[in-house]
Amino acid sequence: MVFQRIAIVVVSMGALLLGCMEGAGESPSASVQNEADIAVIHAFFDRYGRTWTDGLGEEYMSLLSDDIIAMVPGAPAIVGKKAVGAGMGPVFEHNKLDFVVTVEEVRVSGDWAFVRTAIIFRGTPKDGGEAFEGIGKAVYLLERQPNDSWRIARDIYNWDHPNCPS
Repeated sequence: MVFQRIAIVVVSMGALLLGCMEGAGESPSASVQNEADIAVIHAFFDRYGRTWTDGLGEEYMSLLSDDIIAMVPGAPAIVGKKAVGAGMGPVFEHNKLDFVVTVEEVRVSGDWAFVRTAIIFRGTPKDGGEAFEGIGKAVYLLERQPNDSWRIARDIYNWDHPNCPS
């Protein structure tokens, strides 16, 4: 009998606690802000894809945080904007690119956002070499900047099939 009363109290307290926690910390204005952030992030990735397709290497670099870490298939992590730029400069310089990034999921938490995407990356060397294609997925961690813009802080991707470009 005592055990049943304790069980009822525990279950009741748990239900009460869960009811109080539901929606906790998310005021209506936070929800609106989150929706606004998500819309801005979708537009960000439209722009991100265009920087590749339009050969805008400098604009591409402007979308990265100074402390970016790029985690690419089959290679050590590339740390820092300068290192990423050194690796990406020749890619933009020597290839005509087409990059399609489809945002599949966005989660915003304060000044950080997690973005899961599908990617299609095609390139044709400007010197007439063999075209290449990569189809895969990526996870980006974006960090909100002091001016409320977003920058890519972590870029993690892999390909759905072997022999894709890194």
